[in-house]
Amino acid sequence: MVLLIGGAYQGKAAYARDVLGLAEDGVARVDVQALMEAPEGETAALEALCEAYADGALLLEDISCGVVPVDARERALREASGRFGAYLARRAARVIRVFCGMGMVLKDA
Repeated sequence: MVLLIGGAYQGKAAYARDVLGLAEDGVARVDVQALMEAPEGETAALEALCEAYADGALLLEDISCGVVPVDARERALREASGRFGAYLARRAARVIRVFCGMGMVLKDA
């Protein structure tokens, strides 16, 4: 699995398609809110996501920069995004940060 991280509208999906050569069905966006609310639990939901896209890519929007939200729900979402990103990065064979459509390889195991 390849994990592509980066801010909103930075070209993660295009990078997966154009540079990695993945088809649309081999790429999925990580929905942090849905994972937080998964009835089977966060870890089980993350594990299922990793298995489903073992030969593909997961796209995780980086929401860790900027002002810390005042709203407790938004802070929880931001914290969960970081935890999920760390989990997915450990599981991924490759981690690539995409900024302005350009990829920077962070991990290539």
